[in-house]
Amino acid sequence: MTTTGAVADALRASLGQGRMPFLEITSDSMTPLLRRGDQVGLAAAGPEQLQRGDIVTFLENEHLTTHRYWGQMAGRLLSRADRSGAFDRPWLPQALVGRVVVRRRAGAGLWLDAGAGRQLNRLLFRWCVAGQRLSTLGLPRRLVRAAWLAFAVPAAAVGAALAGWERPSDRPEEQL
Repeated sequence: MTTTGAVADALRASLGQGRMPFLEITSDSMTPLLRRGDQVGLAAAGPEQLQRGDIVTFLENEHLTTHRYWGQMAGRLLSRADRSGAFDRPWLPQALVGRVVVRRRAGAGLWLDAGAGRQLNRLLFRWCVAGQRLSTLGLPRRLVRAAWLAFAVPAAAVGAALAGWERPSDRPEEQL
């Protein structure tokens, strides 16, 4: 068994025991919500529990991928990085490892499943949907990208400001 396969097995076992494993983000494909060096906490989730816009982690070919969930098609899960105009290859349901529920950056946590973090995540998803629609109109990719960045930079600042808003007592059952 490879190291990544063993890590995925350990993640699934931890999730099955009700624990929240953390992963480190290694790329900027989900900027502004997730940046390289951020840590994300996973919760157990099956495909039927996912909502469009959730951030999820998949395992395939010994590689972990954390991207945004867009829905299902022909029994497969659709995902895409926020900074990409293209969808990932559709995932088999068994590739799903878990759903991201919290982001840690510089020691501060932002819960993505409740409160201000959830609102920010949903807002970013709506912006991704709008960008996807713009790209289908035949607009130049550079124009769509510029529109995305005009929104993403201020959204990143809001996300950084929101990170410290939730006190640990807001989520007593889970410690960051």
